Amino acid sequence: MERRSFLLLGAAALGLSGCTFGDPDRVVPTAAGPTSPPADEDVGVRASVAASEAALIASYRAAIEGAPEELAGRLEPLLAHHVAHLARVAPEAATPRATASPEPARPDESPTEPADAPSDSARATVEALAEAEAKAQAQRTDACDTARDAGLARDLCLIAASEAQHAEILTRLARTFET
Repeated sequence: MERRSFLLLGAAALGLSGCTFGDPDRVVPTAAGPTSPPADEDVGVRASVAASEAALIASYRAAIEGAPEELAGRLEPLLAHHVAHLARVAPEAATPRATASPEPARPDESPTEPADAPSDSARATVEALAEAEAKAQAQRTDACDTARDAGLARDLCLIAASEAQHAEILTRLARTFET
């Protein structure tokens, strides 16, 4: 068989078989009718992680709201990370409220406590956030093992690493409150 005939025959066979090399989620009509994109097998994993991230976001917002300005400034970047985590694993759950950054304090407003003398409640708040981060890191590690999609598993591993780092940052910050 000539090379040209072989190539034409191969191209025709690929065309007849419905083989595509593009978007795997694209609906491809077949003799039996159109097929739908595959179902997300990780819906439960995504929902669990989204709920946990939303709870962390709420905890950070509450902590920032009542914190001295200096402490709030240290917590805001961690809050932003959680908003990004939520958007990554469950974009539909990242509502405008979840993506909005907290309002900065107005210059004429004084913090509820002096920045140079954090209270025991600020320390307790930071310790509680550190504990929540450690639990979230363990949950993300477990979710990584459960995830079926390789991309989601990778994202969960990266989020787990971020949350482990947050826990360490917060633990060190809590130590600065010791008298």
